[in-house]
Amino acid sequence: MMPRFSKGDAVSLPSHNEFARILKQAEALSEAAESHGTLTGLLAAAPEGDWRQQWLALCLQGGDQQGTVPLSANARPLFDQAYDTTQASLADLRMSFEPLLPGDDSPMAERVHALGQWCQGFLYGFSVARPGGHEGLPPQVKEVLDDMTRLAQVEAPDSQGDEGDESALTEIVEYVRVAAQLVHDELRLKDPAPPNRTRH
Repeated sequence: MMPRFSKGDAVSLPSHNEFARILKQAEALSEAAESHGTLTGLLAAAPEGDWRQQWLALCLQGGDQQGTVPLSANARPLFDQAYDTTQASLADLRMSFEPLLPGDDSPMAERVHALGQWCQGFLYGFSVARPGGHEGLPPQVKEVLDDMTRLAQVEAPDSQGDEGDESALTEIVEYVRVAAQLVHDELRLKDPAPPNRTRH
């Protein structure tokens, strides 16, 4: 069973730019937001699974898990940091989970694109961890997956975005943040030890 964390524990993700740089150096097949969405989908779908190596393979090799995934000495700590932080924050009673997205100072189009990529990654990771589709899932989880499917197709506004667009994007990101935790908690309670997965 994964631990729940108290107020004294502090966890943090790498920055979006930092993670994007490492992925580029590693010639990854996915972008930063999509990679983190994939990780979150894996951990939310099967919270007790050990997904570290498979996540690396999905990010860097398109799912080819033959052999060890090569990583430079400076890349490994960031991947481990992203994995450990995401796993811990999803299990955090304070609901401290955050999707890895560009900062508010980034252009609106970039942030909307990244949000769509993150949702696409979440759906991909979820489908890898639970290949059976929606069968047997709680209604709330099915609803979240349907919403993520729509958000994965979101398009950036033609303009730079006004105050209304900023407010709408903030609300959607908050929904995605809470929804990922809801899926994790629902499935952790429903299926605390999925078969054929390494237990923590």
